[in-house]
Amino acid sequence: MRINIDHPLILAALAAIGLLAVAKGDQSLSTAEGVQAHVKSQPSQAHAAEAITPKPAPGVWPLAKRVVSETIDNDLMTQAAAITFYTLLSIFPGLTMLVSLFGLFADPVTIMHQVDSLNFVMPGGAIDLLREELNTLTSAGTSGLGWAAIIGLLTSLWTANQAMKAMFNGLNQVHEVKEKRSFIKLTLLTLLCTAGMVVLMIVALSAVIVVPAVLAFVGLGTMFDQALVLARWPLLLLGIAGMLAILFRFGPCRTKVVWRWITWGSGFASVMWLIVSFAFSYYVSNFGNYNKTYGSLGAVVGFMTWMWISGMVILIGAQVDAELVKTTVGKQRSRRSDDEAPVVLPAS
Repeated sequence: MRINIDHPLILAALAAIGLLAVAKGDQSLSTAEGVQAHVKSQPSQAHAAEAITPKPAPGVWPLAKRVVSETIDNDLMTQAAAITFYTLLSIFPGLTMLVSLFGLFADPVTIMHQVDSLNFVMPGGAIDLLREELNTLTSAGTSGLGWAAIIGLLTSLWTANQAMKAMFNGLNQVHEVKEKRSFIKLTLLTLLCTAGMVVLMIVALSAVIVVPAVLAFVGLGTMFDQALVLARWPLLLLGIAGMLAILFRFGPCRTKVVWRWITWGSGFASVMWLIVSFAFSYYVSNFGNYNKTYGSLGAVVGFMTWMWISGMVILIGAQVDAELVKTTVGKQRSRRSDDEAPVVLPAS
């Protein structure tokens, strides 16, 4: 059997191996600093947790059980639903902005053909829904795209900012901290993170959608074209990891947190998002039929389900990082307690 090396999943899997390798090295270099910062930033909570919380057992299986237990206790499914609602509100204004900006450089109709490249991670109904909306936007002509871009940008930023606030709330629950930032500070921070996420998303989607159109327009050599086409999927995964790094660093209300580009949680979430998205897309295409249950809303329900799953994967990735921090803090305190324990001399 011949293996298709340029399949998106194979390329993404290779990039995922690289991400996890970087995460392992980065984690080993900065875990001690991160633990010290975590303990110093929350001394009262640290001592309280030390008094009432048993030391976590090491190992992958105990970690997985703690992640599942905390996911249920923190009600992350409800948080993911809130994120899904506001994200859905921001999708279509965002498409208006994307088509408007893309129309400055190339024919907006081209984007409709390139969106099909995402069918391996998005359910078929979602692709059809996006294609229908893109068809409506592109058939409207270019005369109204200027104002449409401005209105779409403002609407998309507001709704995406609400989704970001819901994500911040979920990350606070994951790390068991209360939101102490003022309304103005929190709003500015969520706006900055939203803008950063939008930029990274545009870069990631450009690797999938814009690169083929640019290559066709420039007409470079065949080997150069193939190399860039192969590289776009790992670039998409790196873009996802970058977005998660921003979320996991600035989302929770914590101070003196060591910055890391890749953590075990972000690497896990990036890889699991690809796997779960592919599995859900395959299920919808071959087994599931939302139209029989929801009628004309089947495509919308399938799209919302996929976004809800994506939000859950992100929050679970953050929960993995939180549990790893608890484990490392417990080991550090245990080692410190052993070092400070009084020395009892044997009776003579």
